[in-house]
Amino acid sequence: MNKYFVILLFFGIKGFCQTGVNTRTPHNSAELEVQSDTKGFLLPRLTSAAISTLSSTAAEGLIVFDKDKKLFLGWDGSKWQILGNAVATTSTSFAAWEVNGITGFGSSPFNASSINTNLTSAALARGTGLSTGGGGAVNAWGGSDFNNQIFTDAVANSDFFECTLNFVSGKTVSFTHINAFNIRTSTTGSTHVQWQYSINGSTFINIGSAYALTSVAAAGNNIPNIDLTLYYDLQNINTTSVSTIRFRMIGFGGTASSGNTYINNISGNDLEFTGSIQ
Repeated sequence: MNKYFVILLFFGIKGFCQTGVNTRTPHNSAELEVQSDTKGFLLPRLTSAAISTLSSTAAEGLIVFDKDKKLFLGWDGSKWQILGNAVATTSTSFAAWEVNGITGFGSSPFNASSINTNLTSAALARGTGLSTGGGGAVNAWGGSDFNNQIFTDAVANSDFFECTLNFVSGKTVSFTHINAFNIRTSTTGSTHVQWQYSINGSTFINIGSAYALTSVAAAGNNIPNIDLTLYYDLQNINTTSVSTIRFRMIGFGGTASSGNTYINNISGNDLEFTGSIQ
């Protein structure tokens, strides 16, 4: 038999074989099996900055270890997912707002009613696309001119409420929830709201999907707890390098300049962010 044919046959067969490290019989379900009773498998270890750069070219299923935040991550095709449970399991209030007693849409910025000692400030503000025409509801904080029906148009025209949280330096911060709250809307106001977050002040990432506002009654629309532990950027934040975190609630689906949307009064805090601080 031609020796070159034998060589090609050997490498051709080998190319379709499973691979074992420290084992000649890798499991049938594995393309690669690494076997050891004394040592582990070491993943690539990247800084948070390097992982952020990698995001634009990452392949779905890519796994890395963030050596700054001490988290294992997997790329799901659009964002990094935290692998395992290395996120905040206990939480405290970062900042909370009480809208009871507010008239005329309320002030902007609107400082938090209570604030954690590890924050220097926390405030809500209306986007530049909003106004305060039409008087506003009682016991609710919000704005008028929610008149963009499409989400991207609402973002472009600043039809949103923005919350800015400023932390003291030298802490490690993880977010757990935006606690359950209530949104009130008028007949020509927002039909949906979408939350976003930003750790750099310019790039905003969607938090889950938009919430539909199906009632225009004064009782408003109840929004359940929003889980923030799913978002890698919001876990194990070093406040020496990142001290300001922003959240936006974009309102869209409105049909007129008189379209109003509010954070409504409920029992307890009306808007609250929680998490852990070390």
